[in-house]
Amino acid sequence: MFICLYLPLFLASLCLLFREEKNILNLQFKKTKYLDFFILNICNVFASGFGYIINLKILAKQYKFTDFTFLRWSYIREQSIIDIINTWLENFGYVANVNLLGHRALRHNIFCFLIIILIILAVFYGIRNTEKKYNFLALFYCAAIFVTTALFTFSEMGITGRYIYPFAFIFVILLACGFERFEKKIKYLLLFFVQLFAIICIVFINDYSLYSEGYNKEVEKEIVDFLTERDLLQGYAMGENLTYYSNGEIEVWRLEECQEENESRYLQVRPFLQSITHTQQLPEGETFFVLEKSSYEENRMYRELIDVGQKAFENDRYIVFLYDTAEELVEDLEIR
Repeated sequence: MFICLYLPLFLASLCLLFREEKNILNLQFKKTKYLDFFILNICNVFASGFGYIINLKILAKQYKFTDFTFLRWSYIREQSIIDIINTWLENFGYVANVNLLGHRALRHNIFCFLIIILIILAVFYGIRNTEKKYNFLALFYCAAIFVTTALFTFSEMGITGRYIYPFAFIFVILLACGFERFEKKIKYLLLFFVQLFAIICIVFINDYSLYSEGYNKEVEKEIVDFLTERDLLQGYAMGENLTYYSNGEIEVWRLEECQEENESRYLQVRPFLQSITHTQQLPEGETFFVLEKSSYEENRMYRELIDVGQKAFENDRYIVFLYDTAEELVEDLEIR
């Protein structure tokens, strides 16, 4: 929240204050709504920072959660900038790493191009607009982009689309504010929204059909049936799909991808989307380990860690390894 909301709000209110209060550079302060708004956002920043300190110093001793103490600052990396640009574009429909002249990629990327043009126009007119609500939204949007880009450019933290969801789609509100000036041209406005809605429907329906065709749930159910028939209800996997497809009957200890440290390889339980007790206790009885076949074949670390003699079942996507006890599995896979 600090990065996505409070810091951009602070920067936007600061820009608005400098823009509207001409005497601010001479330190001639007077009580105005812009100064009040700026002070309010300073309070937001301090409150958020205080909350983070409470999380770090008090709550972290009672609960396990991810914090930002792992952040390491770095010099500008070309790959970071490319990743940020791709992530922003992908949020608006851009399709990368495929034939750009293909039917699906061409349609998505044209749609993305239209959205980017609308965003640029909305921000441009928003900053120049005399109406303050529109003006502030545009400044906030620019500040959010700046803060996010700076964070992921100058740190080793990887970016994913969900990190920018909270503010990425504020452009919709910007567009709505901008369209207020077209009240007398309602026909053009309605035509635009009908076209935009049609494009969105086409893109999403196409994506859904591709996902439905490309993802075969039967291979998941085969694994679930194999495990439940043998009463193997506790074990390890890279994801939580087995829990979902078994309606909670199978309890999965979710693992991180294979790590390498000081020439040693190991796996570790990921404290995310699972019970915190999974980091403190092992499964009981005979224990399974389910791994995607592609990971096993492409990553030599898995082949070096796993005893191939423990393989019990495989299908088109997964391999199931069985161990008499969780302790034996933990020792073999070097789980931490």
